[in-house]
Formats: sequence, structure tokens, C-alpha cells
Amino acid sequence: MDLAEVTPIVQLRPYTKMEKIKVRVCRIWKSNVPGTIQKHVNLHCILVDEMNHAVEASTKDIDYEVIASKIEAGSSYEIMNFRTIKIRGQYKVVPHETQIILTDTTVFKKLSNVFSPIPRHWFFLQDCNSLYPHLDKVDILTDVIGHLTAIQHLEPKQINQRIVQKCDVRIENIRKEELSITLWAEVAERFSSLSLQASSLPIVIVFTSLKVRPYLQNIVLNSTAYSLFFIDPDIPELNSYKSMFSNSKDPVKTLPPLQVNSMKLRFYGQQGELQSMN
Repeated sequence: MDLAEVTPIVQLRPYTKMEKIKVRVCRIWKSNVPGTIQKHVNLHCILVDEMNHAVEASTKDIDYEVIASKIEAGSSYEIMNFRTIKIRGQYKVVPHETQIILTDTTVFKKLSNVFSPIPRHWFFLQDCNSLYPHLDKVDILTDVIGHLTAIQHLEPKQINQRIVQKCDVRIENIRKEELSITLWAEVAERFSSLSLQASSLPIVIVFTSLKVRPYLQNIVLNSTAYSLFFIDPDIPELNSYKSMFSNSKDPVKTLPPLQVNSMKLRFYGQQGELQSMN
């Protein structure tokens, strides 16, 4: 019988041995080497416990396939034999200062029943009014929730020597203030492939791990290599949005292509961001 004590996520510390955690994997993504095709660097995931505290976990590339075969988003596990380190100083997706490293010796015990319910999702949600302090800062990335109002078809953009797809999206918050989000590369392609016409209205979406940037005296959120999206996620905020926009039966609008004449784009950094350049 395994009697190892479960450590709450809030008590995790870098470089300190912990016997076991009991968590749900609330999202998984992979990071790629820029300029290569599906070259996996490592796997990332967000783990959340019954106290609704979250921590990022990741693998080294040598352990990517092993870990990817053992876990799935939405499932709960007891996890043992892992390491902890200090999380990177930039591009964090959770506030926790500790990061878990999963290796080929890490043990996952899948739980069919969890006595204390563990939330299905965890997001670092920011209100529109709190975005200005995050302009061009990359210490921690931003998650937002909104009612989907408009979407632009995919547009190819040349980034250095390669073509990257982009897609603009409009959402509005609970106060019906509009916000623009620009999705790039894989996340843009995945979002554009959705059959939104088949979705029941209103459509409420969370976009994760966004960079807050200024554009023509407005705020625009840009996706990064860590970004994902979730339609109608099971979180308390969803009920408020569904109630507020319950009478909104207008279909999602199609945005016209953005005319960019003299603006060039360049790619920089492993995080998959884009920046305008005159």
C-alpha cells in the first residue's frame, strides 16, 4: 500500500524532494523549434489540485514521447518520482515559482474517482481594465475570456523566409467591451478549422498564454507558442457570460482581410511571437 504523503501544490518548492502530488492535468501543449516542422522540444502541461492551485510541468525532449503516452488532458493522477526546479523568469503561464520536471522514471497512477473534486480548468484570467500594466511584459502571459463576435479568415504572412498563417478574432467581455486577439501559426489554423456555425449561441471562449501589445493606440492580444483556446469551459465565469449574452442570436461576423501595405513582419524568439517593423 502506498502511504506516501500528498504534497499540496502551494507547498512545492524548487530543488526539494516531494513524494507525491494528486492533481488533474487541465491542459497540455508542446513547444517546437522555430523554423522546423513538428520538431518536438518538450511537452508542457498545467497541473491543478483540489485547492485550485496550479503549477506548470514539463519534460526534456528525450522524455517527450514517454510522458505524452502516459497522461491526457482532463484526467486526474497521483504523480511520484518527479523533480522540481525554479521556473523560468519569463513566459510563465502560472504564477507559481516552482516548475515540475517529468522524466521517464516519473510514475503516474490514474485516478478513476477523486474524493475531493479537482477543477477541470485553471486560467490566469485578466479583465480588460487590468491589461495596460501587462503591455509588452513577458514575466507572465495572459488568459482572457469573452463572447465571440467576429473572426477573420486565415491570412498568410511571410515571416523571414517562411509563411505563417494569422487570424484575427474579436471578443467582448461581460461589460460588452470589445477586445481584439491575433492568433498565429498552429493555434490560428486550429481555430479557423472549427465549425462555429454548428455551435450553439452564445459562444464563450478562453484564450490562454497571450502577449499584451499596443497597436494603433489600442490593446491587441497576440498568441504565443504556449497559447490554446477552450470553448465553453467548465468554469464559474461561464454562467455569467451565458446569462449576459443569452439573447445574442446574431451569427459570428466575418472580418474583412486586414490591408497591410508597408508593414513588414519579423519572427523572433523561441516563444513564437511576432512584431511589426517599419
